[in-house]
Amino acid sequence: VDEESCLGVDVFATELELLCGNAKMHNGRHDQTAILELLPKLAATIPRMTDRGALKTVQKRCEPLCTELIQSGVCSTVRRLVCVCLTRFYMHGDMVSIYGRVSSMQSILSGKDPGTQIKPISDAVRAGMLDVLAHLALHHGRFLASAAAENMAIAVKSATKGAT
Repeated sequence: VDEESCLGVDVFATELELLCGNAKMHNGRHDQTAILELLPKLAATIPRMTDRGALKTVQKRCEPLCTELIQSGVCSTVRRLVCVCLTRFYMHGDMVSIYGRVSSMQSILSGKDPGTQIKPISDAVRAGMLDVLAHLALHHGRFLASAAAENMAIAVKSATKGAT
């Protein structure tokens, strides 16, 4: 019997909260090794959750943490696992929250978010966020068709900004 079968998604969500909380106490540096071990377990337990209401509650706890990980500039492997977790949350949990998450990321990338005016995001974080938007569009494109044009405009703007 594997760990994912014995423990529920709530346990892994709590562990993610602890890891992200510890990062805030250590200059914002996430323990990517621990996160790399945790995210596959979280991703594996999301589809197994039968209580949709409880899954939506866990999703509300995990979505901001996943975004926090992306904004901290994690490696591409961790970023890919975050994308898998987000995709599974949207497939099995609350689909409506994808619109707010995409809009929030677009605001950050386009500089409309007040936080980015204070502290600009790095090119690595910008590329990571674009990668997440692309992943979400790949798996949920029919729901995100209205966001596609803005995503492309942000990507083009980011590419031309990097080329100069």
